[in-house]
Amino acid sequence: MTRVLVLALLGGCILHTSSADDQCTNLEPAPVMLVDPVTLACEAFQTGPRCPCGVACPVASIPLPSWGACDSPCRALDAPACAASTECRIALDWSKHYTTGSDFLGCYPLDTNHTTLSCGGLDAQACSTAAGCSGLYELTSGATTFKGCVTEGEVAGSCTEVATCTTPPPACPSNTMAGVANGCYTGACIPDQFCPVF
Repeated sequence: MTRVLVLALLGGCILHTSSADDQCTNLEPAPVMLVDPVTLACEAFQTGPRCPCGVACPVASIPLPSWGACDSPCRALDAPACAASTECRIALDWSKHYTTGSDFLGCYPLDTNHTTLSCGGLDAQACSTAAGCSGLYELTSGATTFKGCVTEGEVAGSCTEVATCTTPPPACPSNTMAGVANGCYTGACIPDQFCPVF
């Protein structure tokens, strides 16, 4: 590193003038922002190391999750447009899905490893990869937590309506009840906490 030191005769001042080498600051590469499928929060991932001045940085070799990117165009879509996209997935408000039905929470990019898994019982990561699945998320104290995975467009129905159709109910796990809409089972299993006790 060269530094030119100039003595100014007037006033006895010492001026330090830096060369181009002094301006060399190889910063770390900009982090990649990806959507955590469990919390829907954007997480920063560093793709490479900080390199000394004058040393060529190696090609990024740090593996990244296959999660969707935070700056995806999906984030600007409404529910119908999100459902129509093959690159996006719908996130739903867990409690509203089983109560009010006004459950659209947002549109998010699918995991880059797309799959066509059946939605029931999938964890957050698997649900984010499956086209045609929507994640259910609970909102508490500013935090968002994955609660389950359902088929996109699922209507939960009601756990108090009586089924009059001949179609058999779904095999719901314990602590849930089969949802009914217009006299028929919807295929959804509603958590007991959203079912009134008489």
